[in-house]
Amino acid sequence: MLMLRRAAPVLALLALAACGSQTPDDDPDPDRTTAPGAAHVVRHETVVAEDHSPGCPAVDTATAACTRARLEYPEFEGDHALARALREWTAEWILAPAMFEGDRATSAGAVARDFVEAHAAFRRGDPDAASFGWDLERTVEVTRSVSPVVVLVASEQAYIGGAHSSYRVQHQGFHPDTGEALTLARILGTDAVRHVQALLETRFREDAGLAAEAPLTDGGLFDDLPPGDNLDWEPEGLIFHYNPYEVGPWSTGVIRVRLSWDEVAPHLSADVADLLGPWLTRSSP
Repeated sequence: MLMLRRAAPVLALLALAACGSQTPDDDPDPDRTTAPGAAHVVRHETVVAEDHSPGCPAVDTATAACTRARLEYPEFEGDHALARALREWTAEWILAPAMFEGDRATSAGAVARDFVEAHAAFRRGDPDAASFGWDLERTVEVTRSVSPVVVLVASEQAYIGGAHSSYRVQHQGFHPDTGEALTLARILGTDAVRHVQALLETRFREDAGLAAEAPLTDGGLFDDLPPGDNLDWEPEGLIFHYNPYEVGPWSTGVIRVRLSWDEVAPHLSADVADLLGPWLTRSSP
């Protein structure tokens, strides 16, 4: 049974000017101080689309042939660049095909329905091998909604048989004025990637308790630790996130390596350094 729910609208300031402080009249949080100027006020409401095979909404999928799919995401209002960019990135994640290949779906409800129907077809084709259920959960959430960077985080956990489920998380920062995706290539200066990789590998060894020259395989990695676009932005620094199988086996799990802004700042492009402003003046923790 397909269900679609909408939560109460949330009003969030998602783009702010760079200096000064004031509290906008339309800010629902009077304790928040924000920068003066023309802030983009983006309304969004949380939408949940879910479906399950008949008669089993509360059954554990590990012990019964019951399939469930649940998708939760923010639906953004507005027609400025930031709102459009947030909508498109959210849609790309949420509307990915239910069985992970093919064209983008037309709605979150269609994804949930297609996933449940795919399991039903699987059971019809091989009833004896289909004693387990499938499970799909996708989410997108706003984790940072104030300057200097707006951040969305998406996650997906899926089980369609095998030893364990699949799991991945993707972070994406956006320029608060233009909506531009702040990818690694966008934020780093020329020839900076190799320097950042050296910093990451040094920090990984420190965090793992490895000797300075120890091979990274001793810490559970396949080989090296190249910087990627899965970047979690914090006032204290930039976190490089790696999902299982990206740089190490499933048993190594999720890897997160944080570099302070003091370490990253020399390698940032000039305009990104300007955007980050006060963050770059903080001391390393």
